[in-house]
Amino acid sequence: MTDDRTGLKKTDGFYSALVLVDGRQLAETVAAAGEKMTPFPTAVSCIEIEEQTDLWEVGLYFGQPPNEILLDLLSKAFKVSKFIVSCIPKVDWVSKVQRELKPVRAGRFLVQTGCHDAVGFEDSASIEIKSSMAFGTGHHGSTKGCLLALDDLADEVEQVEWAADIGCGTGILAMAVAKSWPATVFASDIDPLAVQIAQSNVVANELSGQVNCFEAAGFDHGCHARSYDLIVANILSGPLINLASEVARHLNWDGLAVLSGLRLEEVSEVAKSYESAGMRLDKQHSVGDWATLTMKRA
Repeated sequence: MTDDRTGLKKTDGFYSALVLVDGRQLAETVAAAGEKMTPFPTAVSCIEIEEQTDLWEVGLYFGQPPNEILLDLLSKAFKVSKFIVSCIPKVDWVSKVQRELKPVRAGRFLVQTGCHDAVGFEDSASIEIKSSMAFGTGHHGSTKGCLLALDDLADEVEQVEWAADIGCGTGILAMAVAKSWPATVFASDIDPLAVQIAQSNVVANELSGQVNCFEAAGFDHGCHARSYDLIVANILSGPLINLASEVARHLNWDGLAVLSGLRLEEVSEVAKSYESAGMRLDKQHSVGDWATLTMKRA
C-alpha cells in the first residue's frame, strides 16, 4: 500500500527526512523549524558532516509519513536543498545484532546468545546471554579478559564460597563464577534495567538461588555486609580507583579481586590504588587495548 502524500510504500517502521545545510547556524534554524511541523517529528538531529566545509545534516524522523508539501515549503523558506524522505523499517536491532554475534570462547567458557549451536564446544562451560541492552556479551576486551582471568583462577583456587560481581551488566561474570565454583554470588549494578536483564539471564542459565541480582552502587547494599573470597568488577578505571579501599575491606584475608574496564595505559594508576589499599598485583590479562588485573591481599 502506498501513501498518497509521499509516494512511499507504507511500513510499520519510521520515516526520515534528511537535508544537507551549509553552516551550523542555518542547520540549527532549519532543525528548530522542522520541530514545529505537522505531523510532529518524533526526533530531530543536527550533525556536522564535514568540518572543513562546515557542512551539516538536518534529520527529521517521523512515526508516520511526513507531509512532503510542508517539507518543500521548509526547504524554500530557508533556501536549502529538498529533503530526501526514506522509509526506515522497524527492526529489533538488539536482537538482530545478538543473532549476528558469534559465540565467544574464553578458556573454559563459551558465551553465546542462544541463536547459535554450540557444536564442537561440548567441553565448555556454556553461558547464554539473552538479547538485551545491558553490557556484557563476552566480545568486549574487558569482559573477555575477566573470563580468561576466572578461567585461570578456576585451575588455581579450590574453593570460593562467597563472591560478588560489582557492576554486573548482563550478569555474565557472576554466572561464570557460579559455573566455576559452588559459590553464592551477589551481582549488583547501579542500573535497574541491567539488574532485570541479569536476573533473566540467571534464570535462563538455571542459576537461580546461586546468583542473586540487586540494584546497588558499589557495595552500598545490605547484601554486601559480609566478606568475600572473590570480587569481580568490570567497570571503568575511575570507579575502580574509588572502590579500592572498599574492595580490600570486603575481601577475606586470602581473597582475590578481578578488575577490568581499564585501558593498558591506566594499569599503573589502578594497580597503585589497590596496592595502597593493601593488595598486590598477581596477574594481568590483556585483550586488545583492554587490561584485566587479578589482585590478591598483600
